[in-house]
Amino acid sequence: MNKLKLKYKTERLRSYSNALRDAVMTNNPEAIPRIVKEEGVKVNEMNKNGVPLIHEAAFDGKLECVKALLDCGAKVNAHDSEDWTALHAAVLGGHVELVRLLIHKGADVNAETVEKYIPFHIAIEKDSVDSDDDSGDSIDSEDDYRSSRRNVGLHC
Repeated sequence: MNKLKLKYKTERLRSYSNALRDAVMTNNPEAIPRIVKEEGVKVNEMNKNGVPLIHEAAFDGKLECVKALLDCGAKVNAHDSEDWTALHAAVLGGHVELVRLLIHKGADVNAETVEKYIPFHIAIEKDSVDSDDDSGDSIDSEDDYRSSRRNVGLHC
């Protein structure tokens, strides 16, 4: 299994609005504005582990969902409990178009995690680990980005 992409596996707990999280996890961006409006959901809310939903969407490469969350008021530079941003998550997930979108929307390219990593450091570390991983195992959408950080030397 690609060890880098284990960050989201074990620590994704359903503490956001179930409907909103389900819309993001099933890649249904059209439902996001309706759910936010009808349920009065706070899009910057964090799960029990201190991770905003926009981070999960960014890591999973759900471009349209990230756009919808941003349009509904999600903060582009929202930090998780370890100061990771959606840009860190998109870089870790290897989603170039999402990285471009987030930067265009004002993501801080110099945002530091508690371990003092900026997104560029993660890109370099990710590339190193990805090139070393020849297992060919696939990663499912529930992979945990915190575990990925551990596997590339980025401590939680």
